[in-house]
Amino acid sequence: MAATTITDSIEIAGTPQACVDVITDFDAYASWQKNTRSTEVIERDDEGRGTRVRFVFKTPVKIVTYDVGYDWSQTPDRVVCNLIEGDISDWYESFTFSEAGGSTTLDYEVRVHPGFPLPDMIRRQLQKQWAHQTLRHIKNTVEAG
Repeated sequence: MAATTITDSIEIAGTPQACVDVITDFDAYASWQKNTRSTEVIERDDEGRGTRVRFVFKTPVKIVTYDVGYDWSQTPDRVVCNLIEGDISDWYESFTFSEAGGSTTLDYEVRVHPGFPLPDMIRRQLQKQWAHQTLRHIKNTVEAG
């Protein structure tokens, strides 16, 4: 069955670049993403940002490893991430930033398919939790300064 894209949005008292700075802190992911076991930046661009990042993630069924490619070409307006390879069959994330009046609206999309049987209702719920957790972490980190 095809993966479902989950969308969410949040208002952040900070700049798009401050949000991007949180996204690029891959070393911190395991400390705030509940099921992320580890991350490793495999490749970087000329600015030192991860362009290929390996994630080890615990699902309800098993631990999976997958590499995600990060496209920074639209930064600081947008960051897009896609699955390169791994134990899952689909991964897509996009972060779109709109700045106005000293704050940033972050529109977030995530689509994941684990590549193994997992009831759609559970998969969608996990994606919603992932989206909420991701947005709250970015907001809290940016606003904490």
